[in-house]
Amino acid sequence: MEPGFTPGLHGGRATVLSGHGDPLQARRAVNAEMASTLSCPPQASSLEGRRDDSGPAADRLVFLRATPLFESLSDADLHVLASLVREVEIPAGHFVMREGEPGREVFIIKQGEMQVLKGDPNRGSLHEIARLGAGASVGELALLDDEPRSASVRAVGPTTLYAFAPQEIALAGAAATRNSELLRQLSRAIASRLRFTNEVTVRLLRNQVAMARFLTFVVFGLSIYAFALSVMTRYAAQAASNTLVTVSLMLVLTGAVLSMIRRFHYPMTFYGLTRANWRRSVGESLGATLVLCVLVVVLKWIVLRAGLFPGHALFEPYAAINRTGVAGSRVLTLWVAMAVLYALHAPFQEFVVRGCLQGALDEFLSGTYRQPVTIIGSNLIFASFHLYLSMGFALVTLLPGLLWGWLYARHRTLVGVALSHALSGLWAVFVVGIEGVLL
Repeated sequence: MEPGFTPGLHGGRATVLSGHGDPLQARRAVNAEMASTLSCPPQASSLEGRRDDSGPAADRLVFLRATPLFESLSDADLHVLASLVREVEIPAGHFVMREGEPGREVFIIKQGEMQVLKGDPNRGSLHEIARLGAGASVGELALLDDEPRSASVRAVGPTTLYAFAPQEIALAGAAATRNSELLRQLSRAIASRLRFTNEVTVRLLRNQVAMARFLTFVVFGLSIYAFALSVMTRYAAQAASNTLVTVSLMLVLTGAVLSMIRRFHYPMTFYGLTRANWRRSVGESLGATLVLCVLVVVLKWIVLRAGLFPGHALFEPYAAINRTGVAGSRVLTLWVAMAVLYALHAPFQEFVVRGCLQGALDEFLSGTYRQPVTIIGSNLIFASFHLYLSMGFALVTLLPGLLWGWLYARHRTLVGVALSHALSGLWAVFVVGIEGVLL
């Protein structure tokens, strides 16, 4: 980054800003660790907040003692530091420091949350690389040099900081000898934290390798799926039910996904296989299911009222099966068998689309619209699973898919969305018979 680069007006919103980093606790930890090693303090004059130098040093001492940056300091050193610290109030959206500015202060977050932002010199936009909360520090390398800072820092909401300048410690008059020792102690703490950077870098490289493997899997998986879809389309007309085709395709895809999972070494919770938050997930999913069931009936009623498919009834349970050559009680037996098969395969479909595809995209992507992109992207693949039936049927599956993607993003468990998928599908296909007006 060129010194002096200013990626936006004070308090302004950048063109590109990454998401708030929710997918996994592990990734948030890595981001925080990475950001803690950034050297990005500002000039004292660049602060947009209001300074308050009159706060009691005792309160600051208690807070500073619990701050990781100062954990190695003695009580005497902490007292010296507490007497020099100033309190700074930063309004929401305002910058504490900007990339490229020389830095002369170190900041400790007392209250609030701050974004660490990296500028793109080609587009003039900002990308969030981490968020820091109370107790975190930024600008530590001002203790070692006053080189231009490598990142910008902006307040997410109203934020209170503790600020101090290493120069003030070095020029503290009669206590200069003792304060020089304090600077040496702080410098040793910074050196220790910088050594930790290697471990953080290794974690990030592993994440990049996993992303490359995931993209390779998507490319090969979708290519194979396209060929299989062509074969299955011809088979669907002779099958007892389209459900057989869907299940066959899903078994092939599930096998490929399981192979991918063995290579990634992520915990099962990463793929939504957890009971955490399952009660809230089920409650919200049942409410969503009721809405979807009503919409299915309304959709078919509108189609029938428009006269597009004469001869069809509003409820057609047997539209989901091919009754050619099947008579009497065997029709009901076939209907029950296909309904059970559909209910069993729905969780596998959610596992592939939500747990694996959406979860992996959420982990690897970044940006302001990361979550919408992950939900829409995974659901385009979900809709493509139904293209062998018809374009109309594939498009209709997008709405419930987007709803299930949103619910999964909220709770990160497959319990609720798998239940909603099974119940909504049974109602739409095996009760209303939506296939009768979409195929």
